[in-house]
Amino acid sequence: SGLASCLREGEIFASISVRESGGLGALREMTRKVFISYSHGTLAHDDGVLALADRLRVAGIDCQLDQYEESPAEGWPRWMDRQIRQADVVLCICDEAYYRKVSGLDSSASGLGAKWEGLLIYQHLYDASGANAKFVPVLFESGEVRHIPDPIRGATHYRVSTEDGYLKLYRRLSGQQAVLKPELGPSIPLPPRERSTLRIWNVPFTRNPSFTGRDAVFRILAESRGGASTVGIRDALSGMGGIGKTQTAVEYAYRDRHAYTAVLWFQADSLDDLHRSFNEVARLLGLREANAENQREIIAAVTAWLQKNDGWLCIFDNVETPGSIAHLLSPNPKGHTLVTSRTHSFDVLGIQHPISLSVFQQAEAVDFLQGRVRRHDASASEIAALRELADELGYLPLALEQAAAYIVAREVPVRAYLTSYQKSRLQLLERDRPIAGTSRLTVGTTWALNFVQVNALSVAAGDLLRVAAFLAPDSIPLQLLRISRQHLGPVLSDALHSIDEDPVVLYDLLHHLLTFSLIKLDHRSEAFSVHRLVQEAVKGNLGPSEQKEWAQRVVAALNNAFPEASFPNWPLCEQLAPHLRVAAALVAEYGIGLEHASHLLNEGASYLRMRGNYVDAEEIHKQSLALRESSLSSNNQAIAESLNDLAFVYVDQFDYAKAEPLFVRALAIAESAGPQDRELALYLMNLGNLYVKMGDCEKAEPFIQRAMSVWDAPSGQEYFQASLLNSQAEVLLGLGKFEEARVAAESALTIRKRIGNLMRTAASYTTLAYAYLKLERLAVSDMLFGQALTALEEVYGPRHRELILALERYSELLRATGRSDAARDTGARARAIRNNLAL
Repeated sequence: SGLASCLREGEIFASISVRESGGLGALREMTRKVFISYSHGTLAHDDGVLALADRLRVAGIDCQLDQYEESPAEGWPRWMDRQIRQADVVLCICDEAYYRKVSGLDSSASGLGAKWEGLLIYQHLYDASGANAKFVPVLFESGEVRHIPDPIRGATHYRVSTEDGYLKLYRRLSGQQAVLKPELGPSIPLPPRERSTLRIWNVPFTRNPSFTGRDAVFRILAESRGGASTVGIRDALSGMGGIGKTQTAVEYAYRDRHAYTAVLWFQADSLDDLHRSFNEVARLLGLREANAENQREIIAAVTAWLQKNDGWLCIFDNVETPGSIAHLLSPNPKGHTLVTSRTHSFDVLGIQHPISLSVFQQAEAVDFLQGRVRRHDASASEIAALRELADELGYLPLALEQAAAYIVAREVPVRAYLTSYQKSRLQLLERDRPIAGTSRLTVGTTWALNFVQVNALSVAAGDLLRVAAFLAPDSIPLQLLRISRQHLGPVLSDALHSIDEDPVVLYDLLHHLLTFSLIKLDHRSEAFSVHRLVQEAVKGNLGPSEQKEWAQRVVAALNNAFPEASFPNWPLCEQLAPHLRVAAALVAEYGIGLEHASHLLNEGASYLRMRGNYVDAEEIHKQSLALRESSLSSNNQAIAESLNDLAFVYVDQFDYAKAEPLFVRALAIAESAGPQDRELALYLMNLGNLYVKMGDCEKAEPFIQRAMSVWDAPSGQEYFQASLLNSQAEVLLGLGKFEEARVAAESALTIRKRIGNLMRTAASYTTLAYAYLKLERLAVSDMLFGQALTALEEVYGPRHRELILALERYSELLRATGRSDAARDTGARARAIRNNLAL
């Protein structure tokens, strides 16, 4: 590691450009004297400093460094003082050790030179009243900005571990500016600044100093407003509770108030709130109808004022249903109307493109937390904790504010809060209300009313939300609801019973959830998503027995929907895979039984293995095996299936020693169960194939022969016959019986091409191509290898482990045909796949 560090910090001396060295003569007159101040550390660090000094000297900079001196006659303290006084520029190599020594934080007896230089630097800056053009901070790869001593932190620093950073420093030292100042031109007359015409304002909230992000939203609103013109504009902010709709509207009002003559706020949570807002606005506008007893008269007066005057902004906040305010809006508006609502459709208001607010991006969420909890000088570990907390809270603004309020009020370390949240989750989040911003309701309270409203509109829609709470939050496929509706409880099953003939019934249920922005629907992927905190809140409203009941229903639905993990079914498997991992956790958490989860866990894990996700595949296969062993007799065929499938996880990782006892045990179970042609032949074949991979074809041969003897191919199961033939061909190749291998491989390929399974066909191409290679029919072999690799890449992509055997064998063909460079590259590609997969 020391050598690697040396190379990283020493690479700044890797090359001198021709332009640099060629221009030395021209720059001699501009040569500046430079001294390097640093703290001795590791050999790699000191070598990096020396490399920088060497490179600068070669490039015409008169650089002085203590490593060039053995022992100056005047002594080191006076030598250092003279170097600093005579230097035009002092480069300060800033790392943690240098910072501590120069800043007087290191009381040890080591590093006296850096401490002395630090005193001299402080004195020079003191004498110059803090002005600094002499002392230049320089960072190597491991250096951080916080390592720069305070008096020079305001100066431009240079990270010389990058070529761009070094060249910027060299430009400064050699007086070669990257940007040249143009000559002064004549001044251009500009009109005077337009003064704000804002006269009327009733926004009931103060501006939030912690407001973060939403710049894109403000740009859209500004473009919609069209500069100074605000005539007849209607916009809407849509999104789930806690997303920050009100807060965004408040921030926009403050930011762009100069563009309006009046900013009027109407609270629209209920009809009573709306009436109170109209009354307040009427008084604010000085309308004679402000004290009228008839509410309609007051509304009509305000509406008339809005029609008569222009340049205003009206904000209708938290509108439950857009239709409820349609009659209140001016039919011919002369200003800008902004509506906030959880609903997603505003056609009744003439708004066809509402602005949908999403959760923060990760960087925005971390920035918000860092500012809100006042950790502006947070360490790397604190930033990591803030990032993890933001991830856990799903970047939801209200949840971030609640967590921050708790942390600030109790001065809790972020990491401690994160640890407690991961244990208690929503219970911890609900302990404190938000402080900053417009909302005083917690996340749970914000959504509680929506849950009640959804159930009042449709119990089936409420059940659909409960189903979503026990799945992965993103990309919940609608196909799952269609396929497995009968497993999702009687109410939802009954509501969806006619979905095949009447597909709109599903969208009717989704509409109720969309009305409150509790889900997001993606028509392109035919899936919807729900925020993870909505899931937590839904679960929190259920008792323990209800939670188990819904978890069991969801697992049963996935168990029913998950297909056999064969290549044609991969698109559906891919849709369901994220929910498989959640289901595996539900099985463990709620003790869900074998009948609801057995197929799901085993087929799901097999799919993950085929896609190269060996970690999750192994874990879920082991869970499936344990579940079956705890529920079934020891010689049950389902246990043999789990053993067999788990063994393949190890085969794919070339860990044959772990795979062998599992295959042997699966075979023993099959043999103890009596004549089970397919299962017995399968386990015989798999064990034989393992011995082929281990290089012992003589040991493999009797297993393959026995498998072929016990297999009596039923109609429609030719695919397994093809597998046996391909396995036989591999054994014959290993025994040197190349012509017999070719015949068996061609028979397997013929069957597989007729069936049309590209995944298996690719394997047959590889086997047959190798047989032709061994028979020295190289042109045919070359063609078949091309077909094999094309098929494999189509199925698995370019970096899957299934390509390794074909690449290694193809490399052998390339060598045999004199294409040594191509052979080397192909072999290297196979090795790279092994290395990338840690195989």
